[in-house]
Amino acid sequence: MCTLLINGTTTKYLLDSLGITAISIGKLQDMGNAVKSITSARVRTITALKHDRFLADANWEVVHKFTHLKDPYAKVRILSQSLKHSVASKPTQ
Repeated sequence: MCTLLINGTTTKYLLDSLGITAISIGKLQDMGNAVKSITSARVRTITALKHDRFLADANWEVVHKFTHLKDPYAKVRILSQSLKHSVASKPTQ
């Protein structure tokens, strides 16, 4: 019981300090490309379905709302870009 309590409370901090939970730039780019591809397919499909005679009366605002895909790494990507820019703009001595 004691081991479970200690391991359960310290594992996240250990993994974070070792950098195991860090997301690589490649994974960020892959996820961004996947989200763009899915969003593009979603828009094309909705546009085509608007012309379907059986679906013409659908509430397309609701369809857009419920089919929107949010990038799960958007915050991480923004942070990594801001860090990149701050390092690049730092004057060298």
